[in-house]
Amino acid sequence: MGIYDVEDYLSRARAFIAAGDENSLRHACLELRLSLERIIYTKLGQIGEKLPPEVYRKWQPPKALKLLLSFEPKADQDMSLTLTSQAGVPFHIGEYKMFTSHWLNKHYQKLGNFLHAPALADSLKPSSLSSEAVQAIFDEIERVATSSMLMSINAINVFDCEVCEGDMYASQAQIDAHATVECPKCGNKHLVRPIEEGSYEIELSNMDIVTCMKCKSPMALNHLEQNDKKACWNCGQLHHFDWCYGMVEQEA
Repeated sequence: MGIYDVEDYLSRARAFIAAGDENSLRHACLELRLSLERIIYTKLGQIGEKLPPEVYRKWQPPKALKLLLSFEPKADQDMSLTLTSQAGVPFHIGEYKMFTSHWLNKHYQKLGNFLHAPALADSLKPSSLSSEAVQAIFDEIERVATSSMLMSINAINVFDCEVCEGDMYASQAQIDAHATVECPKCGNKHLVRPIEEGSYEIELSNMDIVTCMKCKSPMALNHLEQNDKKACWNCGQLHHFDWCYGMVEQEA
């Protein structure tokens, strides 16, 4: 069994692709989507207990990989690990393989499109669903699935969001880069930067914070445009923003 445990998904996808009819190819696309999800979530879950699964399991793989890359900028690049003994003899430890962010964004969406019936406006267009198209996606997933090791080379720091008091997460790579990180609960942004060995400081980087007109929770605003709308992170009440702001009436 491989480290990502997607062999069953790929076996079924291979059989569906071999059948070649449209219905079978759509079933293959479902199996491949499940493979992508398992691979990305397995990798992201390796970061450790400091990043609770609820932070990322609600996200689709492209967004989850984006989160992963914010912690580990090279997480979508293949790597090979070889150690050398004291006698100078090299020992190959294993290979880490991963999709690039660009490939995953493009092909996860493509698989999703293949799973839906075409809209009326698209029904007369030739379908891009073909054995060749699905096989190309299969080949890349199978390549990544042959990874022999998982690598994680970052420590995750946890701190409180100053708006909602929920947990926020920043890797050492983000701190060293003076990065802006976003609270997964309310969307508020903080700037994190190192101040001395082993310590860092945090400051709010939003332009403004307003109060939800329904539940009174603080809402972080950042580069809103005129006539924008934003939902409260806590109660979901939608607000409109113009020269002032107010609640959007909910339909009965």
